[in-house]
Amino acid sequence: FLMGRSASEEREGWVTHTHEVLHLSQQVFSSVQDAETGQRGFLLTLDTRYLVPFLKGKNDVINKLERLKEKTSDNSQQQALLRELERLISEKLNELQETVDLASNEKLETALTLVKSDLGQTLMEEIRQKLTIFNATERELLSIRKSKHESAKRYQFYGVLLAELLLIFIVLSTAAILKFRIINPINKLTQRALIYKDK
Repeated sequence: FLMGRSASEEREGWVTHTHEVLHLSQQVFSSVQDAETGQRGFLLTLDTRYLVPFLKGKNDVINKLERLKEKTSDNSQQQALLRELERLISEKLNELQETVDLASNEKLETALTLVKSDLGQTLMEEIRQKLTIFNATERELLSIRKSKHESAKRYQFYGVLLAELLLIFIVLSTAAILKFRIINPINKLTQRALIYKDK
């Protein structure tokens, strides 16, 4: 019973871990979007209040990526994806920062020209694709872990069943030996004693 509960808790841990990783992954993309929204607001209005969500989004992305790396540190495939993702996000944040710096230095037209190019949109699409692959890999890993867990449970069940059958065999064998060596001779002696008494 205790082993079964422990295995169940382990499986629940895998599910929880996967949900945490997927949630962090979504937060990474949302933070990039927040930084971009702040950048666009600043470029349209030159109101420095928009730099607050811009800077917060940048900081959040860095923190969330670090947490994702920690949570998937035992998975080389996920780590490789995160390195690619980190490179793309770094390029995206640099592009956003460059436009903000240009606008801050009275080069708004140059900043807007950069925004209208395909660079920013292309980077966002590549980031989205990498995160989609990352999430699919994490879900697949959970499925593999669940499958291994179920196989282990089956082996455990058959092992317990075999042990119980072996125990029953030993008990029955012992009972048969006892009957043959002890009970039968006693019965014979009892019968002889009764016959002798009757005479």
